[in-house]
Parts: sequence; C-alpha cells; structure tokens
Amino acid sequence: MGIRRDLATCAAAALAALFTANVAAQATIVTCESQNYRNEECRVGRGPVALVRQLSTPPGDCIEGRTWGFDPNNGTIWVTGGCRAEFRVGYGGANPRPSPVAGMTVICESQNYQNAECQVEGGPVALARQLSAPPGNCIEGRTWGFDAQRSTIWVSGGCRAEFRTGYGGAPARPIPGPATTVVCESQDYRNAECPVAGGPVALVRQLSTPPGDCIEGRTWGFNGGNNTIWVTNGCRAEFRTGQGGYAPRR
Repeated sequence: MGIRRDLATCAAAALAALFTANVAAQATIVTCESQNYRNEECRVGRGPVALVRQLSTPPGDCIEGRTWGFDPNNGTIWVTGGCRAEFRVGYGGANPRPSPVAGMTVICESQNYQNAECQVEGGPVALARQLSAPPGNCIEGRTWGFDAQRSTIWVSGGCRAEFRTGYGGAPARPIPGPATTVVCESQDYRNAECPVAGGPVALVRQLSTPPGDCIEGRTWGFNGGNNTIWVTNGCRAEFRTGQGGYAPRR
C-alpha cells in the first residue's frame, strides 16, 4: 500500500509539473533587443507573439512589421532598429492576446495615410508625442481620436504618434514636454489654447493660409501664467516649446 501511495503521489506530482510547464510554455515573457540598432533574433519556439512592454526609447521604437515581428518558420522573434521589448509568447487559448494596460504608452500609426485602429485596455487617452512629420500631423478629432465604446485609438491622414492610455487618477494627462513641437490651431477662426509644459515658445512653421496668418502678439502668443499657446483668427502652426519666443495674450 505504501509503495502504491508513493507511486500515486509521484505520478500526481509529475502531472502537476507537466501541466505547469505546459502553461508556462503557452504564456511566457521574453525580452528581445536590437543592440546598437542591429538585427537580432530570439528563439521562442511556437507563437503566437505579442508585444507587452517596450523597453527602448525613441528612435528605437518597436513597431510590429517594421522593427519587430515573429517568424513562424523558424520560431523566432526578430528585432531591428534599436527595438528592445518584452514579448508575450503563446497568448492563444486561455491566454488571450494582451492589450496595453492603463498608464502605458502605445504607438499607433496611419501607414500610407490610411485609417488604422489600435486596441487599448481603456481610456482616457492623450497624445504624448507626435512621431509623424507634416502633412501627417496628429490633430485630435481630425486625424486621431479615441473610441470609448470599442476601446480603440483611431488614426488617419498619416498621423503616427505615441499615446498615453489611462492617464486618469495617479498618472496625470501628459502635456508636451520642453523642446518639443506642438501643433496649435484656431478652427473656424475661433480662439483656442494649447497647454504646454512651459516656455519660451517660437513659431516653427505656419500651416494655415491667408487670411489666417500667424502673427506673434496678434493672432498667436504664449501665456506664461497658465503655460498655454493661444491662437485666433484662423492661425494654425507648429510651435517649438523650450526656446525663444514669448508673447502674453493681449
């Protein structure tokens, strides 16, 4: 009886260990990195694979299909261009594909100026940093937005940017940091304000056409009292924060 009991105990332990190993194999976290912006491969066996957390900083953004991907033919994650991230391997079945959690940064992009959507855990959502260049400006409500019903960020018109999800509560809504370029616009010739981290501010490039000229002190300026760029009378432009240019609103 004692031998049978021991054998049964060992068999149960072996099955439990095998089950744990299978679960671990189905859903493990792997770090793969492109050192010095070189191509690298990380063998993981079978997929599927999803990016969980980007560890690299720009310009080493991790963009699926461009700077990282999964090759099912040889069971490897490939990275390039400085991408370094944690990847979830085997999210199928009981482990659904993870979506970005609240309080993290997500890259969403409109490739070839086509409409695109990026699934996130939930809102609210704020643009943290524009990565695209004009004419692919990211303008909330026009070329990007958040669909709360479907928990998706949508982008169009070439907009490519980093978005902060779930900034409510502890993580406050991000505003553009110093020495960054911000698009501020007076829609339908109305007054508008754009919050920034601080001044001074300088106009880099006017995007509007006459009669919506951007004239410092008349149709645009910087209010140091509340750290906002103000625009009016149709002015629409790119402004550089953190360098010369100061005009309190009259």
